[in-house]
Amino acid sequence: MKVVMSEEDLRAEEIMIANVERGAAWLDSINSAWYVSINLENLDLSNSETCICGQIFCEDALQLALDPECEYGFDNGYEYALNTYFDGRETEAIRHGFQACTSYTAKVDGLDDIIHAPMYKNPNLQYEFLAWQWVRQISIRNLER
Repeated sequence: MKVVMSEEDLRAEEIMIANVERGAAWLDSINSAWYVSINLENLDLSNSETCICGQIFCEDALQLALDPECEYGFDNGYEYALNTYFDGRETEAIRHGFQACTSYTAKVDGLDDIIHAPMYKNPNLQYEFLAWQWVRQISIRNLER
């Protein structure tokens, strides 16, 4: 069966690729060896514990939760990163390739290009595409090592 992608699908992919590249560059600026922390066998971008941020920032979240001086902790690395670096804004997580775009987030912050693409209306398909792009970014960094 031949699958024909629409122009909207191709545009959505361009945006998601750019988002992941932005997220990888951001992670490089924080820790140039971030990709070593990622277990690709467990990578699931729809799971806040096994997504990119979930895996990278899990220890930071745990340390904060164990700190008796801290008033508020985070359940996982994704929540830690979202709130520590992006002020809780999910749209920034989307713009960095860490999260899929939903109809709600698209309406809130002008992210319509992804959600209106016929192929990517389903967030699960977005997560699958984003995961491949993260694997690509990790592979590039492993080759440069």
